[in-house]
Amino acid sequence: MEAERGAPATLSTRTSTAWRFRSEHAEGDNPLPLPVSVIRFSPKLDARNTAPSGGTYRIPVRVERQPGSSAGGVRRLTVETSFDDGATWSPAQIRKGQVVVNHPAVEGFVSLRAKAADTAGNIVEQTVIRAYRIASRN
Repeated sequence: MEAERGAPATLSTRTSTAWRFRSEHAEGDNPLPLPVSVIRFSPKLDARNTAPSGGTYRIPVRVERQPGSSAGGVRRLTVETSFDDGATWSPAQIRKGQVVVNHPAVEGFVSLRAKAADTAGNIVEQTVIRAYRIASRN
């Protein structure tokens, strides 16, 4: 799934999500939920969706499974950050359910790219270009 937003939008200008999972025919008329998950970032931002530039910033992150599906528990989660709208990416550390992001000292935007694999072999990959803004708070 991909989406792109133009002006006047300045945040979440491009997003994409891709899932890899196994499915099979379900007997009967009752559909079964697909074994897919999503990655949720919950940064603490101000009313303008902005965080302070410069310094270390922590973003709570979690993987949510589709309720009632056969998706397994999280086996691996990786997150990358970009400060140039996805032209280059750097791995981010994850500590105690939080992504550790080292904001540059200049104003701009943070993009996030994440990949999670579960114990059943299902994978979700998500990218948010311009997930939030960073600016100095003078």
